Amino acid sequence: MVLDVLTSQADVVVVSPFANNPEFIKHYEGPHIQHVMGPTGKSISRIARKMVVVSSILRMQGYWFRCRHKIPYYWANRHNQFGENGNDRRLGLPYRIILDFLSWIGYWHRAWKLFDLLHGRWSYRFPELKELTEHYRRVILIQASSWGFQDAAMAYLGRKLKWRTVMLPYTSDQLFCNGYLYSNFDVVCVQGEAEQRFAKIFHEIPDTRIAKLGSLNFISMREVLGYKSSVVPQKEETAKASRILFAGGIATYFPTESEFQCLEYLLTAIDSGNLTNVSITYRPIGHNPDIRAIIQQRFANRKHLTIEFASPAVYGLDTYIDCKWEQIIADHIEKIGGFDLMVMAGGTTLALDVAVFGTASISYFGDSSGVLKKRQISLQLNDGSSIVFESIPAVTEIPKLLRLIKDLLNDRKSRKDIVEKTLLEWDNQDPGIMERLERAVFSM
Repeated sequence: MVLDVLTSQADVVVVSPFANNPEFIKHYEGPHIQHVMGPTGKSISRIARKMVVVSSILRMQGYWFRCRHKIPYYWANRHNQFGENGNDRRLGLPYRIILDFLSWIGYWHRAWKLFDLLHGRWSYRFPELKELTEHYRRVILIQASSWGFQDAAMAYLGRKLKWRTVMLPYTSDQLFCNGYLYSNFDVVCVQGEAEQRFAKIFHEIPDTRIAKLGSLNFISMREVLGYKSSVVPQKEETAKASRILFAGGIATYFPTESEFQCLEYLLTAIDSGNLTNVSITYRPIGHNPDIRAIIQQRFANRKHLTIEFASPAVYGLDTYIDCKWEQIIADHIEKIGGFDLMVMAGGTTLALDVAVFGTASISYFGDSSGVLKKRQISLQLNDGSSIVFESIPAVTEIPKLLRLIKDLLNDRKSRKDIVEKTLLEWDNQDPGIMERLERAVFSM
């Protein structure tokens, strides 16, 4: 759908790591579409790579320093490299001093761009794209993310050649915690009220350069299933058992054992009758065979529980899955639809997906291991919710989680309120998203 909008008025160059993948090219091909391999840091000198690292610190951690009172969690953890299940590594004293010094310089939001000017000519070489675009009188750079060498190189080229720039975020963190934006974007497309707030508060983007677009992710899900309304209508209450989706997290950000303990507590509550007429579907990431084996051994024979591992086609970013995207979306929807409530270990954008189908979510940040406390997770929480997902209730204790589950399962209106607020935060429910996209890219 997006390519149809863009190719209606322009030739399109897709820059990606998959430009040599025949299946990727076949799926996104057309008379006005070309594919170019994105640049990587492996092709530049060792000195240039160090320069790129310095630019990245100035841009990201300088931003964290500048916004430390608004997003204190990231500034508090700047010296820590998170590992799985709390195996974190703290930077040595010399590196901490250098990091803080660069962060202090990066408080000035143009510092990283000035440093890019010193080394960009050698570090961000992209002759293929430069040569291709020289034949056009107007070039528009659309960027979806605020991280990675590919985006840094393309943004540098866009600034140098004075291209028109459009930001089209694809996840919930691009305008929140990923540093200063790569460009002084002519237009920043926001999915909903949350990103509109981030754009104004963190990046001081004026209303005249903000396009209230809506969620392309949501529209693709609705399009696949033929839904026209913004939320799938709720079924009438019946005596059927309530269904809870328990979404696992990534061990780097949420300890696996605490995730298991929470699930076991809820299953025990069902077994004892403390939580009645409820079944749970457990959706762990299960990204390696060892984790899958542990989960199967520990939970395979539990009553009231179904295990459905998340598909790498949905959460993976570093590989291209040889599958039609429409089928990926349809399978994803089939697995996450039809639940009364979702409980997630930490926070995940899956909460946004299930909201499309009328399912409210709860974030659980309890952790008996102490890992989250050591990382000061409380700085990420505010008044019973996380700073990122203000519409979704968050709890840090299992007994409180159980009480909240009971309350919400017995109160359909409260669940509906959570869903409506979530969609308001992360979508523009007015029709005409493709017309808004066309206006944002070509004419705003």
